[in-house]
Amino acid sequence: MSIVISAHNGSEIAIAWDGLSRSGRTGNWEADETVEKVGQINPSLAFMITGNYVSDKLAFIGNFVRSVQAITELDTAFWSLFERAERSMKTWPKEGFRLGLAGFNAGVPDYKCITAVHSKGIVAEGASVNHYISGEADPVMLCEQRVLRAGINSTTSTDVISTTLRDIVTECIVAYPQTLGEPVKTLVLTAA
Repeated sequence: MSIVISAHNGSEIAIAWDGLSRSGRTGNWEADETVEKVGQINPSLAFMITGNYVSDKLAFIGNFVRSVQAITELDTAFWSLFERAERSMKTWPKEGFRLGLAGFNAGVPDYKCITAVHSKGIVAEGASVNHYISGEADPVMLCEQRVLRAGINSTTSTDVISTTLRDIVTECIVAYPQTLGEPVKTLVLTAA
């Protein structure tokens, strides 16, 4: 149960997410929900995870993060993630999650992610807009409406983007308190 939202102005990326943390981390077979949704890999790269996944994914993410800490290009990090996931990630019944990366290619902000669903495998996805939203269906629809209404573009300052995203996540928490919770957290990435 989670929401992660990100937008960029062409030079910096802002990310906001809810801070509710529920976990059944009693072993590899228990579902983990909303455990460390966003993590900064380096000043220009971050991972974002939403959905339901068993705790073996936490070790996978930790190993991936350690392996790409020196990488500053999004595409290089993403294809490393995708190849590693195809090679060694197993999806379990009731799992369905998205593991995204926010970063830069030659200084241009972008998003890429893998979506993993038991029995459907791992699929690579990219973004064609200047924002990324992932999480529960209803909050995602609300976020999408609010981001489009905000009109974030290349002239919007990073501070304004961060504030806007924080406000949107706060609105989602108020609208969906059974699945989302405070505190709202934010992060800003800059090109290397």
